[in-house]
Amino acid sequence: MKSQFLFGRAKLVLGFVLLLLAKHSMAQTLSPTPDFSALDAQVQQWMDAKSYPGAGLWIVSKDGKTLHERYWNGYTRDTTVMMASATKWMEAALLMKEVDEGKMKLDAPIATYLPELKASPLGQNTLRQMYSHTSSINHVTIDELEGLIRFPALLAAAKAPDVKPGEVFQYGGMALATGFRAIEVVEDKPWMTVFAQKIMQPLGMKNTYTGADAWTMDRIVGGDTFPRCNAADYMNFLLMLLNDGVFNGQRVLSFAAIREMQADQVSAAKVNAPEYPEVTLGQKHHGIYGLGEWRLMQNEQGEATVISSPSFAGMLPWIDKKHGIAGVFIGRSTGAGGLDAFHESVKLIALTNAAFDATPTKPHPIAFPLPEPLTMQNGTPVTSAGQWRAARRPELLRLFEENIYGKTPIGRPQNLRFVVREIKKNARDGKATRLRVGVLFEGSEAGRQMELLVYLPNDVKGPVPMFLGLNFDGNFTTTTEKDLPVPDHFVNGLFYRLPDHRARESLRGNNARMWPYDEILARGYGIATACYGEVEPDDKNQWWHGPRALAPSPPTQSDDWGTIGGWAWALSRAMDYLQTNKQVDPRRIALFGFSRLGKTAMWAGSQDERFAAVISQNSGKGGVSLSKRLVGERVSHLAGPDLAHWFAPAYAQYADNEVALPVDGHELAALIAPRPLLILSGTEDDFSDPEGEFLSGKAATPVYKLLGSDGLNADQWPAPQTLINSTIGYYLRLGGHNVTPEDWTATLNWADQHLKHSPPNSAPPMR
Repeated sequence: MKSQFLFGRAKLVLGFVLLLLAKHSMAQTLSPTPDFSALDAQVQQWMDAKSYPGAGLWIVSKDGKTLHERYWNGYTRDTTVMMASATKWMEAALLMKEVDEGKMKLDAPIATYLPELKASPLGQNTLRQMYSHTSSINHVTIDELEGLIRFPALLAAAKAPDVKPGEVFQYGGMALATGFRAIEVVEDKPWMTVFAQKIMQPLGMKNTYTGADAWTMDRIVGGDTFPRCNAADYMNFLLMLLNDGVFNGQRVLSFAAIREMQADQVSAAKVNAPEYPEVTLGQKHHGIYGLGEWRLMQNEQGEATVISSPSFAGMLPWIDKKHGIAGVFIGRSTGAGGLDAFHESVKLIALTNAAFDATPTKPHPIAFPLPEPLTMQNGTPVTSAGQWRAARRPELLRLFEENIYGKTPIGRPQNLRFVVREIKKNARDGKATRLRVGVLFEGSEAGRQMELLVYLPNDVKGPVPMFLGLNFDGNFTTTTEKDLPVPDHFVNGLFYRLPDHRARESLRGNNARMWPYDEILARGYGIATACYGEVEPDDKNQWWHGPRALAPSPPTQSDDWGTIGGWAWALSRAMDYLQTNKQVDPRRIALFGFSRLGKTAMWAGSQDERFAAVISQNSGKGGVSLSKRLVGERVSHLAGPDLAHWFAPAYAQYADNEVALPVDGHELAALIAPRPLLILSGTEDDFSDPEGEFLSGKAATPVYKLLGSDGLNADQWPAPQTLINSTIGYYLRLGGHNVTPEDWTATLNWADQHLKHSPPNSAPPMR
């Protein structure tokens, strides 16, 4: 007894020492510092040419650490310079603050806020169009508007432009100036006063001036009141954006607002090529602009990786999401030497990218010690498979229920019923039998339900192994087949903007690349999917639409289940159906999921051991990745106002307090043991922390070995495109947050060994 007490005390002391060492290690450079000398040389060249009388360059990491800082000719962080178009970013931020507060709507016509424009064709332009330069207002000439802009009522007299709202992208400032006036009307205050209260004060911006205290042309054409800022203020603004709306632990903008600003807002508008990203960086793509910001670079999924709001006057602020940095260059261009600052300053972004790409990286340390999966909460070591199953596994499930996902209070409903709505035996050019199966949670077509889309290979004899997973935008978006119905349930709008979350024919096949049915069928597997939005809409306070409403009481307690719990429950109901289909081998069904649905698959597979294997595709934090690394997405975001409905309310207590988490992703992975688990990551999926996903598999390996398996058979994070084909498999693809045909090829290669010919899964049925 005494030795056990001493062991426990020593463990606490060791943990405290490790915590101090880990905190110290976090302050160290995580990778070699890039060589920024080429940037300094470029600025010096401009200085030598007298293109700038002075300048400053400052590059900061996401956590606020200065990576590079240099000033020329007496400039400092506090030197105030002209912003010009660099204000557009800030202007859009204020608009999104109004949207966050429910005072304005992006898709409302400007006449909603400026009634004097109701009779004018200009009044039909929406705020989204105005702040993305796709409105018709920017096509009205300065000569026509210079007098009108001071008196909004006179705008109604302006003649209709040649283009319609949303038809053509044309960079300018007239529309944004009209937006200023709308904000002034809504708030009944001068624009600058509103901006100071809602943006400047929370960000500690003390030396920023964005124009006169009345709505005037000075904000567009210049003058003594032209907007000014310094590096210190602008960097605070950039760090807020880079940290998804949070600055110094306080939320300034919602996560949804940040994502809306960064999303492609050009949409179907015509872009008169070549435009700014192509001219300056050779980045030819359609999604060139968000709200108030240029999308200078984007990845293969269409996500912006480098965003900026450069100025003709010389200021260049930018965010590089791939490398997790913010940069700001300050200076007032003289134009000497023929310098076109608006186009030439962007060279600094290209040089920064080159510096990072030329710098080798090294592993990021784990910030806090990981909980030990083979040690009970009371300190008792777990040394046998029987002890794991009887004691430690149930304890871990309880900890995940109480702290992250919530308890699932119901199992298979007594009235659960399956209705085969369609059987098409010659689907996909005869390769498959396609079924549409209604899974009726309440036993009635009028009740809560989901439709399962099932494909079974026609040329395989006997029961087949299956993949099962949820999709984001409806079954009809996973294939181009014309005879699948367009649903009327909630759909997400994955990788494209869909504000109303309503399905429409134009979305058919939008996500088919993520679902290579023919390749899966050709390899001898079946596959089944349903839309998660039909189970329960992915939005706050929508629990009553889905299975959580079937529980005895509403989900209001700290350990009640969130939407991930509801979606996971639905996967078990899909398993209930698949067990009844004689063409399916119920002992060889693998769960898979991407992103939040990857978290869902992990949680479903942890609770329901009928699933023979689990495949985590970029499940990230709150999934298989390690939250205690403090790399990528933080609990403060996952448990924040935009995503908190995914989890149990208790999860919020770990926001900016990951050290207190009693469990982490490696123990979620351990709950799959000894069943096969495949972890898929992307090199540029920084939010998910791909290295943290790999390390999670490594940390779960002792449990697999205790249960007689090999776990993750790799000592080092592998190079991209290398499949680790062990029981815990791992594959790192080049690119970002997505599912690609390459991921599926790796999955099928892994499944051929661990699912297709695996021994029957004899696990007991659970919920």
